[in-house]
Amino acid sequence: MKTIGIIGAMREEIMPLLDFFKKYEEVKIGGNSFYTTTYKNYNIIIAYSKIGKIHAALTCSIMALHFYAPMYLLLTVCDREPQREAEALQMLEKHIIQFNRMYKE
Repeated sequence: MKTIGIIGAMREEIMPLLDFFKKYEEVKIGGNSFYTTTYKNYNIIIAYSKIGKIHAALTCSIMALHFYAPMYLLLTVCDREPQREAEALQMLEKHIIQFNRMYKE
């Protein structure tokens, strides 16, 4: 499944999208709100970054690190070296534990 990331600087920019998707999960990371959902054959991540280039850059970085990188790592390792599946799953589990420690409210 492919992933699409959408970033809005103001709530007014993302609210029409959230209204459209209706069912979504909110994830708060580093003071930002990310909303995840699926549509057709896509994972959709909608982010509220706040106004400013710094906020936008931070939001892009967080989105890439926390929503895309773990899946990329897992798929890359398993695809190229299927015998390392157990190792890849352990890496993913460690990432989830670290993610939870860093961002739980």
